[in-house]
Amino acid sequence: MKHMSDLLKKTTPSAPRATKTFPIGRGVGETGLLSLSELQAVSRAAIAELGRERQAARQAAIERAVGRAGIPRRFLHHSFEDYATDSEAQLQALTLARSMPRALP
Repeated sequence: MKHMSDLLKKTTPSAPRATKTFPIGRGVGETGLLSLSELQAVSRAAIAELGRERQAARQAAIERAVGRAGIPRRFLHHSFEDYATDSEAQLQALTLARSMPRALP
């Protein structure tokens, strides 16, 4: 009669063993642990990457907002400081336009 463990080996699918890998290019026989300077370098790289991702997300949000506002691309580099008024009505319109962003949440 065969042992129960022999039967289980034949009927139970074998899962690959989980191994922990480090993307640091260590040679054979080395521990795979990061030194403090290597860990700091990896951390700085990760922080820089996160900063780039956040900046890209902010830029995309700004572009979506500009698109929803209907501002043509040719006016994106302009500001209210560039606008010269020729009449009292234009000055009132400019004053109103400058106050609108402050009124928004």
